Amino acid sequence: LGAVAYAERTADARQRALRTLRLRYGNRHRLVQNPVRSKSGRHLNQHEWTAFVELAEVSRRGRDIAQLVRSVRFVLAPYYTRWPSHDMRSIRVGRDPEVRSPPFEVTRVGWGYFPVTIVVTFAPELCLEPLELEHELCFNNEGSNFVHTLDLGALAAGVSSLQQRGGELTF
Repeated sequence: LGAVAYAERTADARQRALRTLRLRYGNRHRLVQNPVRSKSGRHLNQHEWTAFVELAEVSRRGRDIAQLVRSVRFVLAPYYTRWPSHDMRSIRVGRDPEVRSPPFEVTRVGWGYFPVTIVVTFAPELCLEPLELEHELCFNNEGSNFVHTLDLGALAAGVSSLQQRGGELTF
């Protein structure tokens, strides 16, 4: 009886893992060695940050983020208008950068933190609506990140309740 119950629980956990997609999102941070002042001269642009979306764990199931995510748009603060010349990977959507292939990230330099809205557009075959995540840039230490967990089976069945548990969101 114990071995059968264990086998059933293991099989159930394996099935849940196959239906689950875990995305890590957030920002990495480092201080700029030779910062320059802003146009107004009031602020010192000393923070280099990289906002990102990636798979939360190295795939053991053969998942590749390029097969799951079509694009990620990073909606920046409206006053953040400078487009760095080194940004050759993202395209402009309005004033905001959108990345259409991995790694899904943008790097900028600035003086202050602000909330970044991250819009993840999934591959069409997943039949998922775009996912909107909110992340406050963090300039403490090396930045911060969170994990968003999608239950693909529940989404396909039309379940839309959202729960938040300790930084992990589950549909």
